[in-house]
Amino acid sequence: MPRPKVSCELETSCFEIQGLTHSEVVALADRNNIHSGSDESPGPIYGYGALVESSFPKARLSIDFNNSPERHAGIVGWEPYSKQDRLTFAGILAEASEYHPR
Repeated sequence: MPRPKVSCELETSCFEIQGLTHSEVVALADRNNIHSGSDESPGPIYGYGALVESSFPKARLSIDFNNSPERHAGIVGWEPYSKQDRLTFAGILAEASEYHPR
């Protein structure tokens, strides 16, 4: 599920990992302080979920490749949908993703 931004736009933060090895993906997460837990108290990286853009709900969500930081992207387009629809879309993405343990 997306977290609201200060601007009230909804976005799910992610990174483009195509062409990276498993070790490079984990290093990317470490460099960008992407850990489980809260923002104040990050926990260890247990793994990551990888998915392809073609698994996104058709004509619903898209990727904004903003590269800030490097390789960063945002899954955007959540705003017009109800909380129930957002939960449905998040479930579709979770189901389509492939888990890679650290």
